[in-house]
Amino acid sequence: MKALILAAGIGSRLAPFTDKKPKALIEVNGVPILKNQLECLIKNNIKNIVVIAGYLHEEITRFIERYYPFVQVIVNKEYLTTNNMYSAFLAKELMNNSDFLLLNGDVFIDESIIAQLIRDKEADLIAVDYNKYYDESMKIVVEDQKVIHISKTICPEKAYGSSIDIYKFSKNTSITFFRSIDCIITRFGEKRLWNEVALDKILLESNFKPHSITGNWFEIDSLQDLEKAKEIFER
Repeated sequence: MKALILAAGIGSRLAPFTDKKPKALIEVNGVPILKNQLECLIKNNIKNIVVIAGYLHEEITRFIERYYPFVQVIVNKEYLTTNNMYSAFLAKELMNNSDFLLLNGDVFIDESIIAQLIRDKEADLIAVDYNKYYDESMKIVVEDQKVIHISKTICPEKAYGSSIDIYKFSKNTSITFFRSIDCIITRFGEKRLWNEVALDKILLESNFKPHSITGNWFEIDSLQDLEKAKEIFER
């Protein structure tokens, strides 16, 4: 299995920490977010990893070369005018037709979450915090144990829970996913959308299941988020 980490964003709400450091290298109790994700993957025997960098990509490249030289870095040179769907698009040739995990590079997690996804017999999964509703998170709708919709705007009454921005793709579904991305970007020229827009378009023809995680996770977008994450993971 492979892994793709999307870490091109600026993280302006984490200023002044992100003035000279990319968001993925912001530390939670001394551990950079990117290191947390890489260690969780490596401890679960996933070493075929691609990181998409953008803002201050030189810092991420130096970090990877020093500590994880087997990890590949791709630079999204258009990070100022694109969103994470375009970052994923840049890894299409490496991830297409592969089993892989997709992670947003701003989520700090327990190692057990990756282990849970790998052990789950289902081939296509959306890791979700069941019965939790976070305004800034993607929410999912589930019918007959299948995910049929993902969006930030799903109302609380319909939401099964909040996505933690980690997804498991089978080989066949990776082809469908990147075909959806390719259509949106190359046919319509839209580079500012989230991955979940492309994912949402294939849910009815795919067989994504919700995976209700156990363990801690936290998406770090702001200074307040950073302080909360430090509290959660201080042990």
